[in-house]
Amino acid sequence: MSENINNIFRAVKAETQCPFAQSATITFARPIAAESSISEAGQQLYEDIAAYVQEGIATAPDGLAVALPNTVFGDDFEALRSGFNSLYHVLKIHDGYTEEAIATENIEDPGWQLTMAGQRLFTIVFSSLYPADSPRHIPEANTTFVFFQPVQSFATRLPFDKDSTEFKRTKANIRSRFAHAGRAYDGAINDDPREAAKYLAPQHLGMQVVKWWESDRPEV
Repeated sequence: MSENINNIFRAVKAETQCPFAQSATITFARPIAAESSISEAGQQLYEDIAAYVQEGIATAPDGLAVALPNTVFGDDFEALRSGFNSLYHVLKIHDGYTEEAIATENIEDPGWQLTMAGQRLFTIVFSSLYPADSPRHIPEANTTFVFFQPVQSFATRLPFDKDSTEFKRTKANIRSRFAHAGRAYDGAINDDPREAAKYLAPQHLGMQVVKWWESDRPEV
């Protein structure tokens, strides 16, 4: 996959209705090759995540994005769901977790967050498999991006207290901006207390939470 594919994500970032994303300073992992298995993709990506945590956050504090051809996961949304679960599993193995430790993780716990290389990372999947009116849509055929955002990035952009009037006003304003642009957020999903439920949004507005962590994992 050409390095130029990253320009697609740069354009999505520039055009988003989220004012914080527009001004965010991010960087990119090496794009994943189309012929990569999920195991190979996970190994390469983990190396780049570890390097980002060790050296990159200082200059790009708002996140790391990686481009993957849809063929790495599969060509439909169900394949994306199970493939993302497999990618998560491979990343955790490279982070030093055993199969037993991964199996005992309580991803349903509202306090759970993805941690790799000692860094808590909020994670969002964008893909061409989402419709054009979705905030997660990538306007490039057969392309998926996974975005990893250090949790401390939120502290510099959003009020810390989620119960505060300021935080609620900020959240409502962002959702209103998306709705007016014809790319409405799914409020029920975004208000779900489980962080993992926000990583891979439903393909269409109003559908049930995608429990990607419960999906069957293909061979990696």
